[in-house]
Amino acid sequence: MRKTFFIFAIFLSFAVSGSSSFADQNVRVPIGPNTYKSYRIKDPEAKPRINWRVETTTTTKGSEVRVRKEILHETVCFDYEPGSIIYRHCREDAKELFRQRCEEFDKKYRETKRPYNKEYQPDRDMYCRSASGFSP
Repeated sequence: MRKTFFIFAIFLSFAVSGSSSFADQNVRVPIGPNTYKSYRIKDPEAKPRINWRVETTTTTKGSEVRVRKEILHETVCFDYEPGSIIYRHCREDAKELFRQRCEEFDKKYRETKRPYNKEYQPDRDMYCRSASGFSP
C-alpha cells in the first residue's frame, strides 16, 4: 500500500509541477486496484486567454464628465510571443470578441432609459472602435 501511494504521489507531483499551458489537462487512469497513473495532455478545444490593456481618459467640461476608454491594440494578447501560432489565434479571437461586445453594449445602450444609458456609452464606443479598427 505504501509503494502504491508513493508511486501515485510521484506521478501526481509530476503532473502538478509539470509545464502549465493554457490547454493542459490532468488525466488520471487506473492501472490496477488502488493504483493510478496521472499525466498531462493538451486539450485541442481550449482557447487562448485574450488579454489587453485599456487607457482611460476623463475630461471635465463644466458639470459634465466625459470618459473615453481605448483598447491599446499593441497590447492585445501580450501574454504570448508575437508571431507564434497561439498569438495569431488569440488576436483573431480578440477581433471577434470585440465585435460581439460591441453588439452587446450597443443593445444595452439602446434598451436602457436615459440618462442611465450613459453608463454603457464608454464601453460601447471602446469595443466598437476596436471592432472596426483592430487588425490581427
